[in-house]
Amino acid sequence: MVGGDSGNSGSCRVRGVPGNRAGKLEPMSTRRTARVASMIREVVSTAILSELRDPRIRNVTVLGADVTPDLRYARVRISVMGDDKTAALTMHGLNSARGYLQSRVGAYIKSRYTPEIRFVLDEGVRRSIDRK
Repeated sequence: MVGGDSGNSGSCRVRGVPGNRAGKLEPMSTRRTARVASMIREVVSTAILSELRDPRIRNVTVLGADVTPDLRYARVRISVMGDDKTAALTMHGLNSARGYLQSRVGAYIKSRYTPEIRFVLDEGVRRSIDRK
């Protein structure tokens, strides 16, 4: 032991952060969650555009993605051009293709966990069109 070190100080650090002891977990960096969210948005939008053949999924724009700090859940915000019936059909089609899209995200993102994707219909674009 040198300098009063008990010898196991390296084993109780969390995520390799010097001085961070077990029991004091720090949230994951926002830079990483933003990067993962951007990758999820890119993979999902590319897969919807070029790989999905479901006729219910039409006129979809992927606006963005939000990821929880532990990278377990991702909320993908989408916009659908059309009426409420078209939006409901598109959401049903996306929810049925969710497993395939999660597998595409998991293949692209090298992480311990593949985020569980949840689709959210963003009404902001529709509201801005209706106001004009």
